[in-house]
Amino acid sequence: MRRQIPRKTDMVRAIDLRPRRLERGLTTDQMADILQFSDGKHVCSIETGRSAITAPTIIRQAYSFGAAVAELVGVGGAVTLPFDLAQLGRSAPRASTMSAGEAAWVALEEAREAIECISSLQDAISRRDRARLVYLGEQLVCDPMHAFELVVQGLDAYDPTIMIEARISHGRKLVRKGLTPFFMTRPLDAA
Repeated sequence: MRRQIPRKTDMVRAIDLRPRRLERGLTTDQMADILQFSDGKHVCSIETGRSAITAPTIIRQAYSFGAAVAELVGVGGAVTLPFDLAQLGRSAPRASTMSAGEAAWVALEEAREAIECISSLQDAISRRDRARLVYLGEQLVCDPMHAFELVVQGLDAYDPTIMIEARISHGRKLVRKGLTPFFMTRPLDAA
C-alpha cells in the first residue's frame, strides 16, 4: 500500500498534454524527449495527474505546441503562450476607444470575412485539418469577437448602461427560448 505524503506545494495539473500528444501521434517517450525528461513514465505520471507539471515543463510544452493549459487545483486554469522576450520591453501602441459608429464599420468588415470563411468549416472538420481549424477559429470567432468588443467599448463610452440593458433584454429572450442566459455563466458587469 502506497503511503500518501502531503504535498509541499500546490498541485498543478496538465490539462491538455495528453490530447496534444495524441493529436500529433507522439509516444510518451517521444514526448519525454520534447519535455527533456529521461523517459515516458514521467509523461504518463503527469498526464494521469499523479505528478504535478512544473513551470519549465509548461513552457517547453507551449513552445512545442503553441500553447499549454494547466490547472492549479483549487484556484483554476491558466494558458501559457510563448512569445518573443525582445518584444516585452517595447511599448505597446496606444489604444484609444473608437466611437461605436467607427467600431461598427470594423465589426461589419470582420463579419463579412467570417461569412466568407464559414462554408469551409465542415470540410476542415471532416478532414481533421487542425491547422485550418485554428485559422477558421481565428476568422470566425476571434476577429469578430474583438471587433464587436470594440463596439461594446464605444457604446460604453457613450452610455455605460446601454449594454447592461441590452444583455438583460437578450437574457430574457434566451429564457423564453429555454436557454441559459449568458450572465448565469459569466458575471454581469456593474454600471
